[in-house]
Amino acid sequence: MPKKETGDNNHKKPEKPIFDAQTSLIHGDTPNSGKEHVGSETTASEATKPPKPRVINIGKIPKIDVIEGIEANKIAKSANKISRWSVIVSALLFAITLLIAYQAIRQSKAASDSVALARQTYLADSVYKRKTERLAKISDSLKFIRDTATFNLQRAELYKQIEALKEANKQFTIGNEPYLQLEDMVVTDFEPGKKFTISFNVFNLGNYPIKAIAGKAFWAVRRTDPTINYPALDTAKWRVMNKFIMKEIPEPFTVDDDLPVSAEKCYAIEKMGYFMWYGGIIKYQNLSTKEIKYYKYMMRIIPPKKTIYTLSENDKTTN
Repeated sequence: MPKKETGDNNHKKPEKPIFDAQTSLIHGDTPNSGKEHVGSETTASEATKPPKPRVINIGKIPKIDVIEGIEANKIAKSANKISRWSVIVSALLFAITLLIAYQAIRQSKAASDSVALARQTYLADSVYKRKTERLAKISDSLKFIRDTATFNLQRAELYKQIEALKEANKQFTIGNEPYLQLEDMVVTDFEPGKKFTISFNVFNLGNYPIKAIAGKAFWAVRRTDPTINYPALDTAKWRVMNKFIMKEIPEPFTVDDDLPVSAEKCYAIEKMGYFMWYGGIIKYQNLSTKEIKYYKYMMRIIPPKKTIYTLSENDKTTN
C-alpha cells in the first residue's frame, strides 16, 4: 500500500507501479516497459496532466494460475530428476553392457586359445604317437632281425648238436651192437660109416643181449670155398634155437648129421687135399632195439679141430 504524505500539498503522488515478472509475462509486458511509463509520467507532469498509470494488483491474480505454476515447477523438477536418473541408469546399463561385452570377448578369446591349445596338443600327440609307432615298428623289426639271427644261430648249433648226438648214438650203437661169432669148433667121429657131430660156442661180442631164434647149416667136402650162396644151404631147413646170448657168456651148440660119412670123403680129405666146409646162418634179435639180424659164417675144417674162418659177418639180410 502507498504511504500517505503530510504537509500543505495534499495532492497524492501517483503510485509507482509494482513489477511482477510473472504478471508482466502473463500480460505481455517487459521490465523496460515500466521504466518507460515512469519517465513519460515525469515529463507529462511538467507539461500536461499525465494519464493514469496502469496498476496491476497481484492479489487479484487467480489462485489457479499460481497452483498451476507450482505444479509445473514440481513436474519440471520431477522431470529433471527422472532425466538425471535415466542418464545414470543408462550409464550403468551401458557400463554393464560394456562389462558383459568385455567378458564375452575374454571368454571368446579364452575359448579360441583353448581350441588352439587343444589343436596344438592334438597335433603334438599325433606327431608323438606316429613317432612312437615308427620307433616301435623299428624296434620290433630290429628285435625280429636279432631274434631271427639268434634263432638261426641256435638252430645251427642245435643241428650241430643233433648231428653230434646222432654220430654219438651211431658210435654208441656200433659199440654196443651185438656181434655173434663161432668159436671152439670141434668135429668128432668124422670116420667112414659113422655119423659125425659138430660142436661149437656162439659168443656175443656186443653189449646188447640177443635172442638166437633159428639157424640152418650145411657141410660139403671139396677143395674150393662153396660160399654162403651154396645151393645146399638154400635147401636146408631152419632149426629152432631159442637161446639168449649175453656178453661174455657163450652159448654151446651141437649139430648131428643124419647120414654116416663115406670112405671116399674121408680119403679125399686125408690124401687128396680136400677140406670139410661147414657154413650156415643164425637168425637173432637185438633185445634192446628189437632189430632182426643174421650171422653168416663159413669155416674150412680139417677134422677134428683144425679150422679156418673164411666168412664171419653180421648183417641185416641173409645174402
